[in-house]
Amino acid sequence: AQWPPAVAAPPSLLLPAFAWAPLLAALAAVWWGEAAIRRGDRGRLARACWIAVGAGAVFLAMQASVAAGLGPPERHARDALSHFTVLYQGFHVAVGMTMAGMVALRARRGDFAPQRHLAVRIATRFWSYAVLLWIVGFPLVHLAPWLFAR
Repeated sequence: AQWPPAVAAPPSLLLPAFAWAPLLAALAAVWWGEAAIRRGDRGRLARACWIAVGAGAVFLAMQASVAAGLGPPERHARDALSHFTVLYQGFHVAVGMTMAGMVALRARRGDFAPQRHLAVRIATRFWSYAVLLWIVGFPLVHLAPWLFAR
């Protein structure tokens, strides 16, 4: 009907702003793990991947809380887009967590070597993509309402 939608007040930025921390921690962990396997340290790779899985779970819990605070998706197209963006981000973090978990399990089995670790590189690049999605999604979902507040 109208743009921007009429809302009482823009949502709080506190929780979404803190959601950066676990997401960046997960990214740092997988990059740390990739550096470790280049030196042949499978144990550190596995630990780094489990840290990424845990940080991703914290991020998803925070995202669920944020999604619960958004307006209902059937109220306005902006609310529907916000929900879609949050779910899209959450899906990619969940896939990244799955990839990191699989890398950790394979590292414990001894599947990787300094010169043979393509799955680790793919998981690391996927986490980088998930963070990029958040860099784009955060302003769309959380800052846009502040720009159009009346």
